[in-house]
Amino acid sequence: MLLATSSFLTGALVLLSASTLVTAQQIDLPIMASSLSSAAANASGAATAKYSTLITNVLKLYTTRDPAVQAKILEDHYLPTATFEDPLMIVNGTTSIVSQFHALLSAFSSIDATQGLPNNLSATPTIETADAASLSKGIETLVIPNTQVYKNEKAKIGPKEISIEANTFLQVEQASGKVVYHKDEWLNHKFENPTLIKKASGATSSAIFKLFNIGGSEKPAH
Repeated sequence: MLLATSSFLTGALVLLSASTLVTAQQIDLPIMASSLSSAAANASGAATAKYSTLITNVLKLYTTRDPAVQAKILEDHYLPTATFEDPLMIVNGTTSIVSQFHALLSAFSSIDATQGLPNNLSATPTIETADAASLSKGIETLVIPNTQVYKNEKAKIGPKEISIEANTFLQVEQASGKVVYHKDEWLNHKFENPTLIKKASGATSSAIFKLFNIGGSEKPAH
């Protein structure tokens, strides 16, 4: 009987402890969720406040119809040795980057690029937590969720409109405030060339653009 009573008391204590733990966790979960939400909002607010001009002008790279404006944006916000990467290609140097964006002007009748994603309207720019390597180099990574809509209303073959949901990653050098690496990651199109093909594609297109002076003849707007 004493053993049975002891076992009962032990079981009751275990249940009581478990109940207390669950109750504590249930109380803490909303607090934790609220804290995480607050931290995310603060990170987003800090990114928008710190990089508002950069965010606006990077998106304008896609939408402007003026090559001189594109060149000016790259001059103001990118190091001359900056790299651009998307699922199709990798190019190095602002001369090659502006040629790629300039080429979009002739390939599409219009391009829209706006912050946010269709399925996540609350997606806003954030600053990634820096790793040790980035910190040692003085690099900060800005992430811009955005939607790019490419229109070619006169197209006789293929779609007249292509919508790309993307995260644009910008590695920014803290000392100069300029972009050293710009990478577009497509979220709704999973196609991606291997790195070697990306480099070859970028080098080939850059050579062709240079030969025909695409993107190289316009002087930055002042």
